[in-house]
Amino acid sequence: MRSLASVLAVLPVALSCSYPPQAVIEERQITKRDVRAGGKCGSQGGNAACAADLCCSEEGACGIGGYFCVAPGCQLNFGPACDGNKTPPGNDTSGLPRPLFGDVPYGVDVSRCTVPGKVAITFDDGPNKFTNELLDVLKKNDAKATFFVVGANSGKGQIEDPSTGLPATIMRMHIEGHQIGSHSWSHQDFNLISSQQRRDQLVKNEIALVDILGFLPTYFRPPFTKWNDDVLADLKKFGYHNVNFDLDTQDWKGDYQVARDSFSSAVSQKDPASTSFIAVAHDIHEQTVRGYVQYMIDQARKYKYELVTVGECLGDPPNNWYRDSTSGREFGGPAPEKPKKTTISAPSTIPPQPSSTVPAGISTKPPQTVAASATPAPGPKSTGGSNSSPPASTSKTPKSSFARHNKSNSALGVFFGFLILLTWI
Repeated sequence: MRSLASVLAVLPVALSCSYPPQAVIEERQITKRDVRAGGKCGSQGGNAACAADLCCSEEGACGIGGYFCVAPGCQLNFGPACDGNKTPPGNDTSGLPRPLFGDVPYGVDVSRCTVPGKVAITFDDGPNKFTNELLDVLKKNDAKATFFVVGANSGKGQIEDPSTGLPATIMRMHIEGHQIGSHSWSHQDFNLISSQQRRDQLVKNEIALVDILGFLPTYFRPPFTKWNDDVLADLKKFGYHNVNFDLDTQDWKGDYQVARDSFSSAVSQKDPASTSFIAVAHDIHEQTVRGYVQYMIDQARKYKYELVTVGECLGDPPNNWYRDSTSGREFGGPAPEKPKKTTISAPSTIPPQPSSTVPAGISTKPPQTVAASATPAPGPKSTGGSNSSPPASTSKTPKSSFARHNKSNSALGVFFGFLILLTWI
């Protein structure tokens, strides 16, 4: 029988898509403050708020730790220490200019591709402990996807915290050519929080992503795929496209036969010459990563669809997918899919050192080369270089052509000198 601790450890992920919504509460509606641990809070406690160092659980109890504080269940209005109320370190992006660029519309529901023959698989709610494994699957199949990332949900920690390993995972997404969008800071229902809270959810995730990547996304998927006119207006104000989908895999329900049927019936019954899809799945689910993703890739290609990012299926140039963190304009840095190899010009011929993209490892030390350090490709701010150093060469460095010519000249000199000596004798 499972221990209570093991059950509580998996509970946040299991319920990440099924938390009940939290209603908007104004300050004047809070009836009591500084409720200590064990006391009742939230709607269950007559709108009482916990002490500053405590969280208010989904069930309305004040306390500390994962069960009480994990997002999105922790009640933000009554639990000051909720994960969703924490702010990541970094520069506040709320004052950044937000010009609207590109042809993809703002302030509306974007749920259909405009370029036929494409399938844009999107992954919500990560990154998570399974996301690097998912990236391995995508890389093996040379398939691109879009990740709508959440900053601090399901007890995973904050995405910008190096101790979680998540910054390297997000940087890997970008380096390997996938698109990164925002899915809010702590996965709150945007219909049921205030405009100021929506702003906080957007800005906090931006701060974390700028810390990791050096830029922020312009694509957003609202948590629980819920929005109203007020939400759309706020998203437009902050320069976000509201991205929906038209192929729901329903993988979050855990019935993968239904998920397979949903995907295969969609791609098999439409002509790729005139049809494309935006599909939604979740990288927080083990079975999605370990089997279902490969199934989707195989089915899409079986019926002649190309696997691309959302931006590509909307015909949007990559520079429009992101916003510069200083000017607010389109981000001009290229995605370094294949980092440049470093070669060294010298009198001796030295084999160029192999380069690598960021793998699923943890180390972020820059790769070492012979007699020089690799020059990083221009682009976004990085959390480090490659996650693995190139293997040391065991072969000897070949002699230079200059040395070979010297050796040949020495031999000829000895030969002619010997002939002259014979003539003299």
